[in-house]
Amino acid sequence: MGFEEDLRSWSEGFWTPANTQAHADIKALDVGTTLEDRVQRLEDDLEIKAVLRRYHNTYDAHDIEGALDCFTDDAVQINGRGTFIGRDSLRASYEYLVGGQKMIMHYATGLYVTYESDDRDTALLTCRLLAYFVPWEGEPSMHGGTYVNRMKKVDGRWLIAEQRITFNFQFDITLSPRELGTDLPEPDFPLSQFDLVDPRYLYA
Repeated sequence: MGFEEDLRSWSEGFWTPANTQAHADIKALDVGTTLEDRVQRLEDDLEIKAVLRRYHNTYDAHDIEGALDCFTDDAVQINGRGTFIGRDSLRASYEYLVGGQKMIMHYATGLYVTYESDDRDTALLTCRLLAYFVPWEGEPSMHGGTYVNRMKKVDGRWLIAEQRITFNFQFDITLSPRELGTDLPEPDFPLSQFDLVDPRYLYA
């Protein structure tokens, strides 16, 4: 199977890998599995999900190197602009993205992890995605879509080896902050949310 065909086999469409996971996971651990295996499965599940949160937290903070540290050196990412291979290519992609973002905030829901039957160091993570996006130019919006991540354990660390991202819908939003009324109680200290957030992320 060629490179492009291999990518399509795991990343084309969301419902096929997600539905396959839903059925495969039922038989992932049978009654003969040892307690040690079950504990390892729980630890791996938690770490794989933590990698996605780590990726979002660093990306949202515009910490490009931190986000890249969630990927293998030869990682492949497919997104709405094409396919990017390796950290140098991914770095250029994220530099472009961050350059146009005043703010971005990711929410991942419905995270599901399953493992390759013949390779316990390879896993598949699927989930839904919402992202709040404020460009430097233009209006803020929400984007929704999906992730299909092939995860690999490298030197004891789970990393993203292949990632497919889709954006399936978008809608405009109204920004906070709230308007304050005249009956506002006197605070004990003048520190507010505006003192706690990077000024580039605030709209006056």
